[in-house]
Amino acid sequence: MDMFEKFMETVTATGKPFTEKTKNGSEVVKLMYKSASEQKALNDLYTKIGQKFVDANPEADPEDEFGALVVQAKEKAAEIENIKAQIRLLKGVVVCQNCGAEI
Repeated sequence: MDMFEKFMETVTATGKPFTEKTKNGSEVVKLMYKSASEQKALNDLYTKIGQKFVDANPEADPEDEFGALVVQAKEKAAEIENIKAQIRLLKGVVVCQNCGAEI
């Protein structure tokens, strides 16, 4: 084995742990991205469940644990609509009575 071949063996042997760590790091990043993506999908499902529950319980009892949350959700929705109305007023935008489009 000549000197160049020994040198290449040494470089290859030395670089192997770094290559494996880089590969593992890449897999970790992929898995972290997948985990975050799945968490977002789960949160979206929770949001849909909550919205359906609120819609299905328009007369929720505020003394009940879920009823109190429904009342809070409705209050927040009303506040958001109030803020949107203020924004439309400041912008001089009118909402169409028929289709709800901003004009």
